[in-house]
Amino acid sequence: RLERLFPAAAQATYDALGLDLCNIYKMAVDQDRLEIQARVGWPADMPARQSVSARHYSLSAFALAQDEPLIVDDLKGDDRFHSVEDLLERGIRSSLIAVIRLNDGVFGVIGCHSLKPGRFSRGDAIFVKGMAYVLATAISRNIDAEALHDQRVRLQGILDTTADAIVTLDSAGRVEQMNAAAESMFGHSAGELHGSPVARLLPECDAAFVDAIGDGISSVHADAVGLRGGAKRFPVEMSAGVVRLGGERLAILTIRDVSQRRAAED
Repeated sequence: RLERLFPAAAQATYDALGLDLCNIYKMAVDQDRLEIQARVGWPADMPARQSVSARHYSLSAFALAQDEPLIVDDLKGDDRFHSVEDLLERGIRSSLIAVIRLNDGVFGVIGCHSLKPGRFSRGDAIFVKGMAYVLATAISRNIDAEALHDQRVRLQGILDTTADAIVTLDSAGRVEQMNAAAESMFGHSAGELHGSPVARLLPECDAAFVDAIGDGISSVHADAVGLRGGAKRFPVEMSAGVVRLGGERLAILTIRDVSQRRAAED
């Protein structure tokens, strides 16, 4: 999770390069500021900024404007930068700033700082650029996982408003989600059946059943047999279709208990 990732990454960079200060900042929504996510090496008794400018001749602004990490050999003698007074007060003399870039833009920056002028080499820059890449990969995966979770929550909300029993299966034919009507129909909770083969609900179906369902809007309609409480068989009508959620192929089964109708027909 990101709240653990950033402090760990800042500490790892701090230790690997023998830094005096390491910061990780995230770009704010307004794109004007970068907000602190992790800081290692700042004295506890010294006030520290919670954000820095992404514009107006700041270290970060210069780093954001170029492809390679920014190396500053001597902050004290370099008049290009504004708003570095807190670093100078801390005694910082040299800095290395690498940008964390995602596919759709900039996430933030890693700031490495030393009390010694001329401290950072091109090798250090390559290392920090690599750390920025690792962070970008982890951030992207985290964002994708959160988006997929949100999609699943929305899907579950839709399922639970439907009177018919609905079960979703993964590409291997294992139970992913069930709505309340399905729990009642089959006598099991969604938690009990999660990851179970579809045959625990529909004994005549197997993993190959999912492969037989075509992609897209078209669906399969069939008579089948349900299994209530793992023992009692009962007749059902089933329709099934396949959707893609976060790049994953899911089968959605809509199941109706037709026991009473069959009894009336008999």
